[in-house]
Amino acid sequence: MNVVDVPTCYVDNRDKLTGLVKILQEKDLLAVDTEFVKMDTLYPLPALVQLYDGESFYLVDVVTLDKEERDIFWKAFVSSSATFVFFSMHEDLELIHYCAGKIPARVDDLQVMLSFLGLTQKAGLADTVKRFIGAELLKDQTLSTWLQRPLNEDQIRYAAMDVYYLLDLYRIMMSDMDKKGNYEIYRQEIDYVTRKIFTPYDPDTEYLRYARGKMSLQELARLRALVAYRYDTAHKFNVPIQQVIRKDILPNLCQIRIREPTGLVKAGMHWRAVKQYGSDVIRILNNNNIDTTGISTEPVTVPQEYASVYIEFVDAIKGFCREHGISEVEILSRKQQTDLFLWLLRKDRKSFYTPTIIYSAWRMKLLYNVMKNNESMFSDEDFRIVAGYAGIDNCTEESVNG
Repeated sequence: MNVVDVPTCYVDNRDKLTGLVKILQEKDLLAVDTEFVKMDTLYPLPALVQLYDGESFYLVDVVTLDKEERDIFWKAFVSSSATFVFFSMHEDLELIHYCAGKIPARVDDLQVMLSFLGLTQKAGLADTVKRFIGAELLKDQTLSTWLQRPLNEDQIRYAAMDVYYLLDLYRIMMSDMDKKGNYEIYRQEIDYVTRKIFTPYDPDTEYLRYARGKMSLQELARLRALVAYRYDTAHKFNVPIQQVIRKDILPNLCQIRIREPTGLVKAGMHWRAVKQYGSDVIRILNNNNIDTTGISTEPVTVPQEYASVYIEFVDAIKGFCREHGISEVEILSRKQQTDLFLWLLRKDRKSFYTPTIIYSAWRMKLLYNVMKNNESMFSDEDFRIVAGYAGIDNCTEESVNG
């Protein structure tokens, strides 16, 4: 059992909140984690926010605090100039953004950092603590009922221990990463990952994320309508978007004319979803007057003549990872790299969704070098755009190394 002699402030009233707001204004570095419930909802139900400044734990009971007090806390949290240290920040940032409308300016994610130390991000917090600090971290309250009050001693201990080691890990891992010379590309990765989490929904281009190969104008129009319905329904009824229509069956639904609920089940929709949304889906699929305005019919595939260039780009990323001692497992996302090529090679890029990978300067530098090796295949405009995202002055002919 993990027990540490650290003062704990359980923030459940205005007086304690006032003290925490001062901490958020003064501290430069804070470890953070959240507890929430999100099973059959699109939006998380926040329960607890855990903070540790190296001296004290602050457990913010966002269930007990009233709305005005919660607003005070979230405003102070996202306006803090502190660096917030997470382990696996994706869902935490989604919750913070949902509650506060934005996220803090400076965040670090130790799980992402693992890749830049040559380790896999699949390692959990307990494994990472054991590896770098040698301590055992119990995870015995993972399935706890966090919305129920009062919290028991085991829950409070568990919540506090989730942030206790983060600052020590941060210092150790940052030192190791500095020795490898990977800090700058790690910071680029944090910016890229954060943008990826909060990619804005664009109803005009979102459907192309799910298109496969060559689809007809009518099929793409049905896909656009289904994707919009899926998104709007999930947000209207606060249900997980995958519970409305699974993303993997969207193209198939649009390529066959289903007129009965049983057909939707055979196509892969869960029966509960068919009962709730099936009539709307069938109506969309059988609308002979569906709006085709603005539909892009360019094939959503990398042209065959660019296949070798794409492979060269993938190999360049692999080589970069090996050179810098970066784990390829999570860095080498084929989906993101394919999206990048699809976007780059479009006749009209404005009709296609913008891949977040463009905000990864080191990847864009590698792409620029690969393009220079195949200069005749790309336009001056292609070079100008990629150079801009890579931070390259493309007036020069000098190749840029990672």
